Amino acid sequence: QQQQQQHHLAEIAALQSEVERQGGTIAELEGRSKATEQQLEHAVRREQMVLAEKREQERKLALLNHELKEATRRAENEVDVKRKLESTYQEVRKKLEDEQNRRTRDQQAIHQAGDKMSALDKQFKETQAKLKAESEAAVKLRKSNAELTVAVKRQEAVVAEHSEKLAAAQT
Repeated sequence: QQQQQQHHLAEIAALQSEVERQGGTIAELEGRSKATEQQLEHAVRREQMVLAEKREQERKLALLNHELKEATRRAENEVDVKRKLESTYQEVRKKLEDEQNRRTRDQQAIHQAGDKMSALDKQFKETQAKLKAESEAAVKLRKSNAELTVAVKRQEAVVAEHSEKLAAAQT
């Protein structure tokens, strides 16, 4: 029996040693489990932070895409407005050139008409002076003609009178 008791005591001691060893292992495993839980919590927090950062970055990207689309639309609108302004500018410039050319032609025509008017005015004055000279000459000629007609009639009367006297003297 003593052997049996010793055997039991040895077994109990072995079991106690095993229980202590297992207790240490359990404590170690609990410590590891706690550390793992803390790491897991930390990883979950990091994942949540990463997901929140990802959502924030996606929100910013969506906002930037919207701003890019708006900026592109504005740029296209500005290009369209600039193209229309350039077209309008070219039309106005063409109209201005046409108007300047028309005015130049009109001024040339006015100048030519003025020159022609001056020439016609000069010709008119020359013709008027000739007409005046001709009229004055005609008046003088009519006056001379009238005077000559009177003188001829006097001479004819004198000749007739002399002819009568001569005829009377011959008879």
